[in-house]
Amino acid sequence: MKILYYTHICFLDCDLPLIKAFQEEGHEVYFLVELTNNDLKSTLVEIDCLKNDVDIVAMSTYSEFDKFSDYIDKDKSYILNKDCKTLSFANIKLRLKFLNFIKEINPDVIHCTCFIDTSDLFLYKFRQKIVQIVHDPFPHSGENSFRRSLKRKVAYKLIKKFVLLNQKQSDCFLQQNKLHSCNVFFNKLGTYDCIKLFDSKTVLDDLPNNLILFWGRISPYKGIEYLLNAMDLVHEAYPDLKLVVAGAGEYYFDITKYQQKDYVKIINRHISMDEMRLLLSKALITVCPYIDATQSGVVMTSYTMNVPVIVTNVGGLPEMVDEGQSGYIVPPKDSEAIAHKIMSIASNSDLRMQLEEYIKTKNNSGTNNWIGIAKQYIKIYKTKVTK
Repeated sequence: MKILYYTHICFLDCDLPLIKAFQEEGHEVYFLVELTNNDLKSTLVEIDCLKNDVDIVAMSTYSEFDKFSDYIDKDKSYILNKDCKTLSFANIKLRLKFLNFIKEINPDVIHCTCFIDTSDLFLYKFRQKIVQIVHDPFPHSGENSFRRSLKRKVAYKLIKKFVLLNQKQSDCFLQQNKLHSCNVFFNKLGTYDCIKLFDSKTVLDDLPNNLILFWGRISPYKGIEYLLNAMDLVHEAYPDLKLVVAGAGEYYFDITKYQQKDYVKIINRHISMDEMRLLLSKALITVCPYIDATQSGVVMTSYTMNVPVIVTNVGGLPEMVDEGQSGYIVPPKDSEAIAHKIMSIASNSDLRMQLEEYIKTKNNSGTNNWIGIAKQYIKIYKTKVTK
């Protein structure tokens, strides 16, 4: 099958292993990543500036992608250098080139990881071929906007196939967007194994072993304050344990009182993949104290490094955790429950070993393998939708 895989830089950590799996299954993949000056850094790549003019260029133009040569076909991988001004002449010219690019490839399917923007409305010319991945079925707390809502409303009217990455939110998703169940399919995420390409020998000052870890973008829906409050309880029983909260973004509550505590280390900036691998190599547990969620790349990255997780019972997070085997599920906004699970893991070395061994087995057995996920996508691509 010939696939045009159209994505944005923020999804590379789950795009690359999927593309690799498609290719290993014998499918032809044209990989197109959109870049703008406002969107140059992600978990996997950090780009200083757009190279060349507004255009579609070979991915080899950007050396930042060189390390992923085992994941993609360089001869069929491209960067779409986009002008941030939607109605600029350069951008309109680019969209015409994009249109011809699709016509020349003539793919069997167009796999879209983001909802089609207003500058890309021409893509609906190919709407019978589009499969829209819905990473976030509902907006996170504090992250909705008119433009985001408008893009989705248009897509729900015109596109025939949507893929959710968890099943728990399906009924509400169908009802809220007035979609028929035959138009919505399901798949999952595999382990984010690209992290193994990075070096854990980087240096972070004052970084302990056996740390409790939160990492990711700072946003109100992450519920970080509940983890910080939980750590006060943990510290009373286990004064040697330290929490590291690492990620860029503006804090939505007063962080100063937590910064003064010697058992909390806050790194409020973009975390490189080298640093992330180092953090995970020293982590006892990753905690996702979210107050709302869909699914999480944080969980799948942690599993790649055999680190158990504590997640809240929101969105699709519970589907990603085998309770008591790969981690634990706690109620949202419950600092005491978070603290209790942290302490139960920290106090029991046999339990920690069992959790880690279970995750290793699950990774090696193929449960979290992308080949099965790729095969499921192919079935979805081939399914005929009548409504």
